[in-house]
Amino acid sequence: TASEEDVETSEETTDDTSEEESEEPANEEFTGPLVIVNSVDELDAGLAEGRNVGVAIDAKNFPDEGFRNYVLDRYDDSPKDGILGANEIAGESTINVSENTAIKDLKGIEYFRYLTSLRCTDLGLTSLDISRNNKLETLNCIRNSITELDTTNNIRLRQFDCAANKLTELNL
Repeated sequence: TASEEDVETSEETTDDTSEEESEEPANEEFTGPLVIVNSVDELDAGLAEGRNVGVAIDAKNFPDEGFRNYVLDRYDDSPKDGILGANEIAGESTINVSENTAIKDLKGIEYFRYLTSLRCTDLGLTSLDISRNNKLETLNCIRNSITELDTTNNIRLRQFDCAANKLTELNL
C-alpha cells in the first residue's frame, strides 16, 4: 500500500499466471434464450455455462449517462435492444474512452468480463473500480482525479500507468 498525496507512478508488473488458469470465452456463440441478469456474479455463472445472458444497459447498471451512451453506441450490436449480451461481452477485450469528456464515471465496466486493456485518461474520474476485471493486462488511467485504486485482484496486470492523479492510497 502506498500512501502519498498526488502519487504519480507508472508501474509495469509481471506474474507467472499460466495459460491453464485462463477462462477465455468459447469460440462458439452463447446459446439459448436471452436471460437478463442483475449482478456480475449471475453474469459470470451464465457465461461459464455458455448460456446467452446479458445485462441491461440502463441507469442502474451504467449510472453515468456519458458511459451508458458510449456502451449503447459502441457495444449494443444487432439487435439494438439495450442489452449487453454474452456475445457482445465476450467479443470485447479493449476499451478506450480517453478524452471522452461526456464520461465522468466508469461504473458498469465490471460487466466487461473479458476486458484485457482499459484506457481511460483525461476524464476527470474521481474513482475507478476494476476489482471485477480480473483479466485486465493493461490499464492507463493517467490525468484523472482518482484518490484510491486497488489492483490486488488484477493479477494479470502487466502495464499500469496512473500518473497525475490524486492518489492517497494505491494497493498493488
